[in-house]
Amino acid sequence: ALTAIGLYFWKFGHSGATRALIIPLLVVGLLSSVAPAIGLVRNPKRLAEAKEQHRRDPAAFVKAEKKRVDDFSRWYRPLLISWSVIIVVGLAVFHLWGGNIGRAVGIGLVLLAAAGLMVAHTSEANAKKYAAAISEAETS
Repeated sequence: ALTAIGLYFWKFGHSGATRALIIPLLVVGLLSSVAPAIGLVRNPKRLAEAKEQHRRDPAAFVKAEKKRVDDFSRWYRPLLISWSVIIVVGLAVFHLWGGNIGRAVGIGLVLLAAAGLMVAHTSEANAKKYAAAISEAETS
């Protein structure tokens, strides 16, 4: 959606403010598309391998998954803090840099960080559910 808005502003934007938003919107839109695109490519292969590992040795699979989830779950707190800091930086840039370009860069940083917060928060919630399911499978 952000990429589409950036392209719309490029085609139809006439004011300095809308013209300044073109690059930040395109950059944030494209960056926000990279992670899902990587996931679409990598996840089917990873899921097929996981099914095969589970079929071969369910106990070893559960143990390996528990370690994998514990390893990446440690990154959520620093990640959420980092995205929050980027929002504050974006707001500072918006207010202190001045002019259309400074405000556009500030808006771009806030949009990118807000999207990052949403993705990280949702991922953390899903990881907690998965960790609970792994723990339950480990005890049964």
